[in-house]
Amino acid sequence: MRLIPRLGTTRGEPLDVGIRENDLALVERHGCIELDPGAVLVVAPGTTALTVRNGCADPALIGTPRARLGLSDFSFGEELPLTLEAGESAPLRIDFEPTVSGEREDVLFFEVEVASERRRYAVTVVHDG
Repeated sequence: MRLIPRLGTTRGEPLDVGIRENDLALVERHGCIELDPGAVLVVAPGTTALTVRNGCADPALIGTPRARLGLSDFSFGEELPLTLEAGESAPLRIDFEPTVSGEREDVLFFEVEVASERRRYAVTVVHDG
């Protein structure tokens, strides 16, 4: 579950919570994987890049994203899945072509595997209209 605090039009940093057997826990991440610009990506029509950096000692396998709502406004580059060696970074292409006017928001989920440990990452993609 992704919680995004808001105050008016200002969005806070998302908090990802997992639900397992009547228990809540923060979703674990690999501490050495960085997303730039972060967990929220504001887009305009056209192409935007989300950069993934592998600061781990092992290679990282980056899976193909899927959109929570599956909005046809968002599509992804063909570079995924890909493997980032230790110290490497790569841009992940996100294309946004609005089908209607106004605010659009979806959450992209993708898996990252490092040293046989798979973790799910989420990025909220927002177009403010």
